Amino acid sequence: MIKEYLASAHGTILQAVRDYPRLYVVRVDLRFPQAYWPLEGQVLGNDFICRFKRSLKAKIDYSQQCSKRKGHRVRPSGLRFVWCREYDQYGRKPHFHVLILLNRDAFNTLGCFDADRANLSSRITEAWASALGMDPLGCWTLAHIPEGAEYRVDGRNGEGLAELFKRASYLCKAESKSFTDGFHPFGGSRD
Repeated sequence: MIKEYLASAHGTILQAVRDYPRLYVVRVDLRFPQAYWPLEGQVLGNDFICRFKRSLKAKIDYSQQCSKRKGHRVRPSGLRFVWCREYDQYGRKPHFHVLILLNRDAFNTLGCFDADRANLSSRITEAWASALGMDPLGCWTLAHIPEGAEYRVDGRNGEGLAELFKRASYLCKAESKSFTDGFHPFGGSRD
């Protein structure tokens, strides 16, 4: 484990709990399509994860604005995240592991895994498709939500925090990261 990454992930989680004592957290793996190989230059960098974050934030904000216009009660939810860029076992194909941290009073489920639904699951897929410049239908398997990917944390009594931090620590391992390509292999929310 890389201590600085552990400290950063821990700090991001604690700040999210301070902002929203009841957290809903989702772990997602973001992969590139075969058409992107071989990857070179900027594609190996972190532009894609930055575009994904901007797109997901915009989709969350838009969904909340739509709910407000319909007269629904809307709880605020910023978007916090922890991410890492890793490579496959051969050191060639990068992918991202991401923790998405939201206010559980605003978002508390992924929803059905169905491209036609307007839910968090489809917004994640659409945001990755947007980052890649692809049609969301062609991206459905590239934004993979692994088994046991959802966490519900209650910061008032600490329920779920240890389990979440254990999952977050996976993103902090040195194995399968590149430290020589000139790009940061780890990041997260700073505010």
